[in-house]
Amino acid sequence: MTPMLFRKAPFGVDLTIPGEEPIHVKRRRKVGIRGEAGEILLWAFGRTGVAQVELAGRPEDVEALTSTLGV
Repeated sequence: MTPMLFRKAPFGVDLTIPGEEPIHVKRRRKVGIRGEAGEILLWAFGRTGVAQVELAGRPEDVEALTSTLGV
């Protein structure tokens, strides 16, 4: 279900949950989102102020992801 939340992303997204294999949502240019599964869901649903995630990637790609998803 979580990969469906990122289907509108304009490029690849890797979801990394500690102790689990990364989930590759798309395979083009990538932004990485690292955090516990619940934290990634909080972030994806716009709770960016409380979600404990790390975003990695080119700053313009991170900005494009956040603006595309509305978070």
